[in-house]
Amino acid sequence: MAESFGVDDYAEDIVMEMYCKLNHYVKNPARIMFNEQEVNTMYIYITIRNLCVDLMRARNKVIKYGEEHLDKLAQTIADTPYPIEIDEQIELMLQAMEEEVKDWSWYDAKLWQIYHTKNYSIRQLSSETKISVSSIFNTLKNGKKKIISRIEENRN
Repeated sequence: MAESFGVDDYAEDIVMEMYCKLNHYVKNPARIMFNEQEVNTMYIYITIRNLCVDLMRARNKVIKYGEEHLDKLAQTIADTPYPIEIDEQIELMLQAMEEEVKDWSWYDAKLWQIYHTKNYSIRQLSSETKISVSSIFNTLKNGKKKIISRIEENRN
């Protein structure tokens, strides 16, 4: 039953926790019995479901930090020297990319420019331009290969 809630690895732990909760919170066993021999499966189901939901919530919990923590983080970032060489490398890569795109056909260059400046997904770009998704995908993939080879040439 616990596995059906999507907690495959923790199913045995959930069931053990359910037994512990029943033992701890149910003082009168007649409350969870359907009749004299059978346990009320709905009560068990709800207990297991609640434990699974609690586990899911704990997994997805967002940690919120206060101003003090953010101030310490900002100070740490400010104290850490930033390597200017990285900016120079990125600038060289961007220049190589721009040079490569200039040599492309109008169609390829426009698709590349729209995709990277407008931050459209391939599907959004396809619906806006009425160009097939596969054509856009292949054009961008081939363009990426060309740019990578151009950057590799510049490094050597």
